[in-house]
Amino acid sequence: MDQSDRKIIMQEFSQVAYLSPSEKRDKLARKLIDTNKIKKYKVDELSGKIYVEVESETIPELIYTTCVYGQPTDICYQCLDFLQRGIICKHFRAAALYIEDLHKQEQYSYLPEMAFSTYQESKNI
Repeated sequence: MDQSDRKIIMQEFSQVAYLSPSEKRDKLARKLIDTNKIKKYKVDELSGKIYVEVESETIPELIYTTCVYGQPTDICYQCLDFLQRGIICKHFRAAALYIEDLHKQEQYSYLPEMAFSTYQESKNI
């Protein structure tokens, strides 16, 4: 998906991400990390936003780009769960867990801790 497609999706499906507790999604997210599906991350120098690329399990050529850190309205992702409801799916969770894991290491302690809105909080943003 190129930059213009991302902009259109964000404009048409303006969701605020929220965390819904799910052990199943957390386990699936950890599996994505353990199987090296996290391809890279980037911290935007100007905005401080953190972008993480996660490879699809079923379509290896498909790379999802997530924004896991920024203002609540910046947090975004390209999957249908998110676009339809704003729910944080396994790919997004994997991206956030990956950044959290890095943050725990001294050389990456500059990375922020990951925190997301609850469903109720997201409705007030």
